[in-house]
Amino acid sequence: MGANSGVFTQRDHIFYESRQDIVTYARVHKIGAILDFYDYSPEATGMVYQNNNNKVDVDLLGLKLDLSLVIDGKPDKIWIPGSLKWEMLDGAQGGLIIAHRYEADFDTIINTSYYLDEANADNQFTGDPHAYGSSGIYLIGLIYDMEQTLPDAKNLTIRRHLYYTEPGLKVENAKSFFERTNNPLRFEVQLLK
Repeated sequence: MGANSGVFTQRDHIFYESRQDIVTYARVHKIGAILDFYDYSPEATGMVYQNNNNKVDVDLLGLKLDLSLVIDGKPDKIWIPGSLKWEMLDGAQGGLIIAHRYEADFDTIINTSYYLDEANADNQFTGDPHAYGSSGIYLIGLIYDMEQTLPDAKNLTIRRHLYYTEPGLKVENAKSFFERTNNPLRFEVQLLK
């Protein structure tokens, strides 16, 4: 598929009932960041966005705060960035949970998060000038050469697991999906003689 100057970048989409797994194999020259996010349409207006850093009942210095965000095309006053594990959107339109994970054979990456809710955002490269609840994983730091044609190429794989559901999601649903996705059931088969 290619990604800007990373012409060898590969992305696999694996579909199941109510679930989609997206695996991106970054194959690009040395860069300073990778931003992998969804940009929703105005039809997402009214949905509530939460992630593991911005959710209902965040304990901040002993105070319980509601840091969930309503998607409405208006910039939000409070946004706490941080290592992104899961995201969740819920509203009359339905529910969506996204579990994130990346694997790299180098440790110079900082995992943080991205969020922008602004109807008339500048510099959008997503097909329209709007950013309704745009959100996703933002990997910053020294990202080594990953061009597989080079002898010392490094590896970076970004995994995004999506679960589509009816409205009515709770934070516990997102946490559970993240845990199940990142710690799948393992089994072993033994043949009896």
